[in-house]
Amino acid sequence: MDLLEVLGISPPAEDSAVCFELYDDSFVHGVSDTALQALGVRCMQLAMPHLEAYVWQHEPFSLRNSVTQPPAWHLKAKGKGKQQHDQALPCLWGAVRYGDNVEDEWFIVWLLLELTKQLPGISVRVWDDDGDFLLIEAAYTLPRWLKPETATNRVWLRAGGVHVIPQPSAKSPGLPPYPTIRDAIDILQSGRLATHQPRIGAAIQARLAGYPQKAWQQMQRVTTWLPRCLALLLREDPQMVSPAVNAFMTRQRREVQAAAKQSNFPTTNMATTLVTVNHCMYAQLHQVDFNPPSNWPQPAADWLGGNSARQAKAISMGAKIATGMEIMCLRLGLTGTTAAAMADQQQQQQQQQASEKNDQPGAIAAQQPVVPTAA
Repeated sequence: MDLLEVLGISPPAEDSAVCFELYDDSFVHGVSDTALQALGVRCMQLAMPHLEAYVWQHEPFSLRNSVTQPPAWHLKAKGKGKQQHDQALPCLWGAVRYGDNVEDEWFIVWLLLELTKQLPGISVRVWDDDGDFLLIEAAYTLPRWLKPETATNRVWLRAGGVHVIPQPSAKSPGLPPYPTIRDAIDILQSGRLATHQPRIGAAIQARLAGYPQKAWQQMQRVTTWLPRCLALLLREDPQMVSPAVNAFMTRQRREVQAAAKQSNFPTTNMATTLVTVNHCMYAQLHQVDFNPPSNWPQPAADWLGGNSARQAKAISMGAKIATGMEIMCLRLGLTGTTAAAMADQQQQQQQQQASEKNDQPGAIAAQQPVVPTAA
């Protein structure tokens, strides 16, 4: 459990998110909860080397178990009748809001394709609020019959490529005109039909050119002047900057007035801190004119070499992030130093996870990301 869950920040809704499901060939005929959990652990072990230096716009990539935590779209299908509910085979699933940062969405596509390369027999479907966005990206390579109204349950990632379930034809009259997920997995697993689509795959790979390095290049470290307890929190869990930026960008005047008291993150002890953000967050924060609260402590005159421009930028960025974090805590009903105490709890969790990390099996080979520091 990460600090986002400890603080009660809820998972995303289906809309405004990239959604995905992972199916294993062996799950078509039933699967135990233990086996599904084991697959989820293995997938995250493979993905983690690429995620450690990445800060997501809203929430991090994760996989959930549909048996113990069914996705909203399965519950909706259940209410529509047996035919739709039959499609709800056990799977791993996720839904990640990407907001203004579309690179989150494409980084997830790259991760999912990598998982299908490393884990034979895994099939993945992915979509967003626009539907099968992979088809939009590869629009000029599609067969004429493949349109949004005919694409349901037909487009899949498998073995590192894009696969499409074909329509019934003279050669294959027995194919279902409207395949269920079970139909699609059976066809992909059997290998009796040519489902691989190299031209569509090439268009997707062109969009993914440069990943995962491209994802890491979206990160930058910003010098900030922050309450020390908040600096500790962000050092232990860099992802916590995401809800802080989101809260700041959706702030109301009364919230800013309440946040100026900094009741959760006292300003009595300040620190210079490098905070990792993505380019989208940096642009959002940078474009907003915001005066720090009148009680915001000022650093020494020779701080940052006495460079007044760097000082002003660091103070402004720190005040925006701290205000956003305070607003987030106020929205969650946290008062006093409750949120600051979370930093100590998170630090203990991080230390425990670090000690357990050495016991994990090998993962996809990953280069060490280098995060640049903003001037």
